[in-house]
This record gives sequence, structure tokens and C-alpha cells, in this order.
Amino acid sequence: MIKVLQLHGNEKIVRVILYIFKNLSGSDKMVEYMLDFNLDKEVYKLTNRGWTDPEIRKNLEDLEKVLSENYKVLNSYEKFKKQLSLGILKWGPVHNDTFWSEHFLLCEENKFEPIQDLVNLLSVGDDTTKAVACYDLGQFARYHAYGKLVLENMGAKDKIITLMETSQDPGVREQALIAVQKILISDWQRIGKS
Repeated sequence: MIKVLQLHGNEKIVRVILYIFKNLSGSDKMVEYMLDFNLDKEVYKLTNRGWTDPEIRKNLEDLEKVLSENYKVLNSYEKFKKQLSLGILKWGPVHNDTFWSEHFLLCEENKFEPIQDLVNLLSVGDDTTKAVACYDLGQFARYHAYGKLVLENMGAKDKIITLMETSQDPGVREQALIAVQKILISDWQRIGKS
């Protein structure tokens, strides 16, 4: 629906979609999804357009209020930490290159506790959690200046290599292989340019 908002300027279509989002905004989980897919940015863009329909303006104001109130609570890094605390990682906006390029330094908190949590999930999580943890650890090694050393000291490399060799899940093996490559390659940026 967000794509439809971006592509269509028809007031009737925009009114209906905003009405749906406004009704869904009563659910904390739906607000979280809206923020995951950057509805707040789209609402901001739409607010600056000259709408003649007062219902559209009212729905935009209401959505902007709900989304801005929840943004701080539901920012990307907080969602990442919430997944870590639950011990269940799922592919999504907090497990991608953009997230890691912006948030890798935050993982230094409490002596790299979030990274230690990821390492621990390599042993106890389900296959999706293990694959995502491998991906995240590889990204940490890629972006953080001392990431490879931190992972080495935590025993992450050996655990990831073990997963690469023993996991029955092809997704886990693939992410483990990529993570090991990122841990072993010393100049990742230069490899991408060649």
C-alpha cells in the first residue's frame, strides 16, 4: 500500500489508503511494521502536498502523530536488541547492509554484549536465527575496525566454521561461508571495487 501511495496522487485512492493505515495504527505491531517500511517518511512527503480534502489532511496529521510518538521506541537498533533478547532472529530491516553501516558502533555497548549475544545464538537458535546471526557477525566484521579481533576473541570464527561444516540447512551453510569470508578478508572494500 505504501508503494501505491508513492505512485498515485488520486485523492480518492490516497484517502482510502490513509484511512486503512489510520485504522491499523491502533495496533502496536502494525505501527512497528509501518515504521519498518518507512511510512513515516511517506506521510511527511504527503503532508507537504496541497490536499483539498480535509479528511486526508486529518488522517495525515493523526498518522504523523502516532508514527512520531512510536519512532523513538521502535527505532532500528532497539528492534535489533529486542530480537536479541528474545533469542529469535528473522530476516528484515534490522539485518541488512544499511542497518550495519549505520549501527555497527552501537554494538560496542557493555563490552560488545550484542555481538556476544549473536555468537551465543549460533549454538542455540533455530536455523533461521543461526543464518541471520552469521550474516550479522559477518557484517560486524566488515564494518567495525576491530570487528575481526572482537569476533576472534569471542570464538565466533570457530563456531561459524563449525556451522559451515556441520549444519544440515543450506541457508545456514551459505551465510556461515559468507561470514567466514568477511572475517578472513582484510580489505573488504577493495575487493568490492575490483
